[in-house]
Amino acid sequence: MKWKIIDEEILNENPWTSFWRRGFETERGTRGNYFFAKTRGGCAMVIPVLPDGRFVMMREYRFLDDVVSVEFPGGGIEHGQTPEEAARVELRQEVGYEAAEMQQIGQSSPDMGVVIDPTFIFVARDISFVGTAHEEMERLEPFIATADEIDAMIREGKIINGQTLSAWAFFRARG
Repeated sequence: MKWKIIDEEILNENPWTSFWRRGFETERGTRGNYFFAKTRGGCAMVIPVLPDGRFVMMREYRFLDDVVSVEFPGGGIEHGQTPEEAARVELRQEVGYEAAEMQQIGQSSPDMGVVIDPTFIFVARDISFVGTAHEEMERLEPFIATADEIDAMIREGKIINGQTLSAWAFFRARG
């Protein structure tokens, strides 16, 4: 069921994303073009767990949708960074915490078919507050939530970020 790649080209790129055209042929001989985006290194998302079992989340203004989104900390993986290194940077920058323990619990592809953007999902434990979060171009408001509150925000449509929903599904599936 695998399609054959005939040719491909980068149509445009910026420091974060490249935009591609890939010519293909299906197993039945149908030819076509597929257009997609690819991020530089994917994304790291962190579920920070406090010693009492509550979670550190944040509200972040998202320009494209013009909404304040409820999310776990996360962001792009820079060139030369491992996913865990990126997770640690995002935890510090976005909510002001550091973790003694960082465990990868999964990997997802939040928008298959449109963008190649693997999201590496981590749980941060034994976390400590080290200072006010600071992201130059982002408006962030960290807050604390229980598991029941997170579930309620999902049911009520208050959490719609695909990476956060995916991370929470991995976390809940692991018990």
